Amino acid sequence: MSSKPSNRKNLLIASSLLLASQSLGTAGAAGTDTQGSSSPSASGSATVTASTYGSVTAATYGTDTTAPTAPASLTSTAVTASSVTLSWSSAADNVKVTGYDIYQGATKVASVPDTSYTVTGLAPNTTYSFTVKAKDAAGNASPASKSLSVTTPAIAALTAGELLFEAELLTQRDSGDATTQYSDTAASGGKWEYYNANAVADYIEYDLNVPQAGTYAITGLVRSANNRSIVQLSVDGKAQGSPVDAYSTTAAYAEKSFGSITFAAGGTKKFRFAVTGRNASSTDYKIALDAIKLTPQGAADNVAPTAPSGLTSTGKTDTTVSLSWKAAADNIGVTGYDIYSGATKLATVTGTTHVVTGLAPAAAYSFTVKALDAAGNASPASSPLAVTTNAASSTSLTFEAESAPQADSGDATTLTADAAASGGQWESYNANAVGDYVEYALNVGAAGSYEVRVAGKAGANAGTAVLTVDGTAQGAPIDFYKPAAQSAITEYSRGQVYFNSPGFKIFRFTVTGKNASSTGYTVPLDAVKLVKVADSQAPSVPANVTVTAKTGTSVSLAWTASTDDVKVACYDIYNGTAKAGSSTEPSFTVTGLSPNTSYTFTVKAKDTAGNESAASAPVTAVTSAALGAVPLAVSLLGNHTMFIKSDGTVWGWGYNGHGQLGTGTSNSTSVPGKVINLTGMKMIAGGENHTVALRSDGTLHTWGYNGYGQLGDDSTTTRYSPVQVSTLTNWTAVSAGENHSLALKSDGTVWAFGYNGYGQLGDGTTSSQRTPVQVKDLTGVVAIAAGKDFSLALKSDGTVWSWGQNTYGELGNGTTTRSSVPVQVALLTDVKAIAAGDYHGVALKKDGSVFAWGYNGNGELGNSSTISQSTPVQSGVTGIKGIAAGPYHTLALKSDGTVWSWGYNGYGQLGNGNNTSRSVPAAIPGLASIASIAAGENQSIAYGNDGILYSWGRNANGQLGNGTTVDTNVPHKVIGPNINPADTTAPAAVSDLRVSSQNVRSLTLNWSRATDDVEVASYEIYNGSVLVATTGPTNTSHTLSNLALNTTYQITIRAKDATGNKAAASNVASATTSDKTPPATPKDVALTGLTSTTATLSWAASTDNDLVKQYNIYQGTTKVGSTASTSFTVTGLTSKTAYSFTVKAEDDAANESTASAALSVTTE
Repeated sequence: MSSKPSNRKNLLIASSLLLASQSLGTAGAAGTDTQGSSSPSASGSATVTASTYGSVTAATYGTDTTAPTAPASLTSTAVTASSVTLSWSSAADNVKVTGYDIYQGATKVASVPDTSYTVTGLAPNTTYSFTVKAKDAAGNASPASKSLSVTTPAIAALTAGELLFEAELLTQRDSGDATTQYSDTAASGGKWEYYNANAVADYIEYDLNVPQAGTYAITGLVRSANNRSIVQLSVDGKAQGSPVDAYSTTAAYAEKSFGSITFAAGGTKKFRFAVTGRNASSTDYKIALDAIKLTPQGAADNVAPTAPSGLTSTGKTDTTVSLSWKAAADNIGVTGYDIYSGATKLATVTGTTHVVTGLAPAAAYSFTVKALDAAGNASPASSPLAVTTNAASSTSLTFEAESAPQADSGDATTLTADAAASGGQWESYNANAVGDYVEYALNVGAAGSYEVRVAGKAGANAGTAVLTVDGTAQGAPIDFYKPAAQSAITEYSRGQVYFNSPGFKIFRFTVTGKNASSTGYTVPLDAVKLVKVADSQAPSVPANVTVTAKTGTSVSLAWTASTDDVKVACYDIYNGTAKAGSSTEPSFTVTGLSPNTSYTFTVKAKDTAGNESAASAPVTAVTSAALGAVPLAVSLLGNHTMFIKSDGTVWGWGYNGHGQLGTGTSNSTSVPGKVINLTGMKMIAGGENHTVALRSDGTLHTWGYNGYGQLGDDSTTTRYSPVQVSTLTNWTAVSAGENHSLALKSDGTVWAFGYNGYGQLGDGTTSSQRTPVQVKDLTGVVAIAAGKDFSLALKSDGTVWSWGQNTYGELGNGTTTRSSVPVQVALLTDVKAIAAGDYHGVALKKDGSVFAWGYNGNGELGNSSTISQSTPVQSGVTGIKGIAAGPYHTLALKSDGTVWSWGYNGYGQLGNGNNTSRSVPAAIPGLASIASIAAGENQSIAYGNDGILYSWGRNANGQLGNGTTVDTNVPHKVIGPNINPADTTAPAAVSDLRVSSQNVRSLTLNWSRATDDVEVASYEIYNGSVLVATTGPTNTSHTLSNLALNTTYQITIRAKDATGNKAAASNVASATTSDKTPPATPKDVALTGLTSTTATLSWAASTDNDLVKQYNIYQGTTKVGSTASTSFTVTGLTSKTAYSFTVKAEDDAANESTASAALSVTTE
C-alpha cells in the first residue's frame, strides 16, 4: 500500500488552462485527446488513464467514409518579412473535424487542431500560395480550401529580433475621421493606411503586441505627401521622441525615427499618432502609415535556447497523442516551440504542451521538440519520444480514479494495489465527516448520452456518498459499505447523463453519511465508466409555429420547444421542401427572401443522435412589398407621423390641420391616436399634409389635404378620414411627396396622382391628376420613393430611375434638366433600396454601400462635402442594410443594428446630442439593435428589435409623439401605451436645484434639465409638501413671487412626464425672505388745515423696496398717530400754542425711515 498527497493536481488552475485551450478550438473534438492513455480491454471497452487535463477520444461508431467540408474564409491576419499568420472558418463533418493540414503550394507544412496557424521561415518580398484541408478521426480529408496568395513585405529582411507591425492589420482606434486602405506592392505588407485627420489633436491609435521586455528603436514607415501633418507619437500615454513631419512635395515612402523606448515587460502597447500641426507648405493634416518597426537595441542574439527536456506523452487515443515537456532556457527568452514527427514540422506553439491530431490507429510515431527565441534561433531537438497510438476505440470509456485530475476537501488519499481493480489499483479518499468530498475532472470526448457506472472497493470503513456531475445529482447516494469479509470491487450504476458538448466534466463524490455498521466515511474509488447509450427516439413535433416579424427579405419564426428522451440538439427550418437553416433555440429568422412573396415554413426537431421529428404544422407568411420597406412611416415633408401596428391598425400624431392623421378631426395631437375605420394595413407613407396607405388585401386608401388631387379619389376635397382609391386590389407599395403620391402595382408598373407642375407624375405631361395615371415606359419596378417634387423607382435589375424636378441634380442623370418621363440614374447597379428627400436621392447597394445625389447644402449626401451632385457619389458609410431620407438629412441602419445620420441638424434630427449639421456619417449614441428607420421633415424615428419606437428632432406640432411639443436632439421613446408599452418610468430627479437670486418677496430658482426615457412634460415646484408652482419642460429657472416676509422656504422640484410619472424630489434649496431696508424719508410735509385744537398735515409719498405700510406722525418726540394715507389731522391741541411735527414712513417689516424735516405750527 502506498499513500500520495491530496490535491495532487491543481484542479482550478488546470480548469482555467482547459478553458483557454477550448477557446482556441483544441478541446472537445471527437478523436481529440489532450492527455491520458488508452488500451482495449477484453470486453471491447477502452480504459482511459488520465494524468493531466485533456480530451478523451469519443467512441467511434460504424465506419466513417464521409470527408469534412472544405475550410472557408481563408485569410491572412498578419504578415511579416518571414512569416504569414493564417486564419479560416471551421469546417463541418458528419462526426467531428479533428484537425487541419496547412499546405504551402503542394507541400504540407503543418497539422493543427485549431483554425489558425503561423507559417514561419519565409523569404521577404516573395509570393506564397496557401491552402487548408480539414480532416476527421477516420482520416478522411476535405477538398482544399480556396487558395490564398500572400506576398511577404517588400523590404530588406528584418534583423534578428526585429518586429514589424503592419498598420492595416492592427487593432485601431481614432478620433472619428475616415480610414482608407490602399494596395501598393511597394508597401511593406502590400498595403498602406490613410487616416483622414483634418485638425490638430486628431489621432489614430494602434495596439502592438510586443513579445518581450527590452529596449527598442521605433521607426515609422510612412507614406509622405504634400497634405501630411506633423505627428507626435505617444506610447501608453507618454510622448515618445520628437514630433515628426511627414510632409513632402511628392508622394514617397519614408522611414521616420521616433527615438527608442524601454519596455519593462512584454504585452500590448498603445501607440498613438496625434496631429500637432502641419508644415507651412502642407495642404492638410492627413496621416499615412505603412508599418511600425521595433528594432532591439544592443548586441545581436546568436545564442540558441537549450533543447527541451522531459518530453513525454501525457495521453493518447487511436488518432491523437498528447505531448508535454519541460521549458527550455534562453539567454533572452524562449518565444515558442516547434513540434516534429520525424522530420516533418507539425506545429509551432508557445506553451509546453501540444496535442498531435490526425494520426492513424495502432501506428508508431517518433516526436521531437525544438525551442525558439525571438531572434529566430532554434535549439537542438529534444530526445525523441516513440509513441504508438491506441487501436480504434469503442463505445465505453473508463477513467481510473488513481490517475484522473483530482481536487478534494483536504483529507489524505491512499492508493492500494489490487489485481481486481480495473487499472491494477484503487484509491481511498479518507473522508472523516459528512460534507467531505473528492472530485475528478473527466474529459469526455463526444457529446451524447452515457450510462454512469462507478466502481469502488466496498469495505467496512466506507461511507455513503452522492455523485454530482457538473453540480447536478446523478442518481441515489452510493453506499460503499460491505463487511470486511465481503470487501470487493463493486460496480454501481447511477443512471444516464447527457452531455451536450465534449470536454471536461466534474464528477464529485460528497459524503452524505455512513451505514450504521460502517466504521468510517472513506470513499473507496476504482474507476468511473461511461457507456454510450444508443438513441432511436425522435423528439416531439414543434408546436405553435408563428410569424413574429417580417420585412421585404426576411421572416422571423418562433415555436414551442420540443421535448426528447435525451436532448433536443437543434431545429431544422424548411422553406417549402428546402432547408432554410438550423437553430438551437425555438426561433429563427429566414433571410434572402423576395419582397411581396408568399412562403410556407415548417420546423423539425432533431436530437443529438440525429433522430428527426415529423414536420410541424405549416405556417404561411407574405413578405413586405418592397426592398428596404420598414414597419413604420413618417411624412416625408410634413410634421405628422404615421405608424402601423402589428395588428394592422394605423396610429398617427403631430400636425393635423388638414386631417392627415385620419382621426375625423383637424385637431393636432402629441400622443398617438387611432385612424378611424382602417384595419389590416401593411404599408404607409406621408406627404406634406396627406397620407397614403396600403391594406393587406392590396387596396389603396388616402386621407388629408387634396388640393391637387393627391388623394386620387377624383376630387380635390380634403378628407379627414380614409377613402379608398379606385377598386383595384393589386397595389403592393406606396410613397408620398409634398403634394403627389406614387403607387406600385404587382405587375411592376408605377402609377401616380396629384400635383404635376414639375413632371413628377412621370406621364409625359405637367398636368396634375386626380386619379392614378401610369408612369410612362417603366416596368419591372420593385420599390418606389417620392421626393418633394421628383420621384424614384428601383427596378428588379438593380437600376434606379427618376423623373420630375431637377434643380439640384436630384434626378441623378448628370444634368439639372427636369423630366416628365423616367430617366436612368447614372452609375448605379445592384441597388436594393432607395429613399428620397426634398431635393436629394439615396440608394443602398447590395454590398451595403450607400450612394446619394442632388442637393448637398447641408451635407445630406454624406460625402464630406456641401457641394450638390448631379450624379451619385458614395456616402462615407458601409455595412448598411436600411436607409431613410428627410428633406435635408439622411439616416442609415447598419447590419449591427446601429443607426448613422448626416445632413441638416437644426432641430436635432441627427440625434447626436447637438444641433450642428454635418456632412460625414456618424453613429447615433445610445441606439443599438434597431430593426428599421424613417425620416420626417425635421424629425427621425427608429424601431427597435425589442418592439420599442424611438423619435427625435423637431416637435413643435407633437410629431415626436412623446406627449410634449419639446424638440429633442437625442432619441426618446414614443409615449405608451398605444404604441410602446405603458410608461411607468419616472424622470430622473433634479440634483442641482439652487436659489440663484433673492429679493424681499421673491426667490429665483435654477436647475439643470432632467432626463426621461420619453420626455419631461413639466416641473412641479414645492414648498415643503405644498405645490406652489408649475413650469414648462424646457425651463430651467423660475421665480417665486409674492412670498411672505421673514419666512423660511424649503423648496424642492419634481420633473413630471406626460404620463404623469413624477421624479423623486430634488435636493432642498432653502432660503429665508427678509427686509432690512427702511423706506425713503417722507418729504414736503406741509400744513393744510389749522384750528385752535387741530392741525392737518400732508406730505409726499415715500418709496420702499417692498411697500410702505404706514406713516407715523410725531409731535416732538411723541408719536401721536399713524396713517396709511399721506395726510393726517393731529387733534387735542391747545389754542395759541406752538408745536413741531415730523413724519416717518414704516414698511411691512417694521423698518422705519428717518424723520422728515420738522414742521412748526402755532394753533389759533
